[in-house]
Amino acid sequence: SIDPWLVESTVWLKMKQKELYALGGLLRGNKNAIYYFNSIGGPSTLSHFFQKLIPVTENSGSSVLSNPAGLKLLTRVLMLGVDLLADLSPTQNNSGESADGAILQSLTTQEWCSMPMKILSSRSANIQRQTIETMVQCHLIVIL
Repeated sequence: SIDPWLVESTVWLKMKQKELYALGGLLRGNKNAIYYFNSIGGPSTLSHFFQKLIPVTENSGSSVLSNPAGLKLLTRVLMLGVDLLADLSPTQNNSGESADGAILQSLTTQEWCSMPMKILSSRSANIQRQTIETMVQCHLIVIL
């Protein structure tokens, strides 16, 4: 569980943003890192983190969606997932299974697919536009 005080702390939210930037820097374009990240449950951990941010703030009477730093953090989680999907290409691992298929499955769970709808409840027109663009990009990646 995430302490509601932390979620309201802009310093904490910005620290988490920086951690996501660093993680993205390590993963983007690095298939072996993406496969390892998936094998240790990284996508699931990120989606659980995202989901935990929303209810904690709803119970405290404030919302991470009304905090610019919190909203940016939620958006960064979603965008990292979409970036990882974009890095996929049809490759086979040693057992003959598609390693990309496992990552695709990890990043298209109900938790991941519900993220944009939660972000769209934000009042920021810019964030709403970015989220819709991200949804379109994700859709194109998954169907191709």
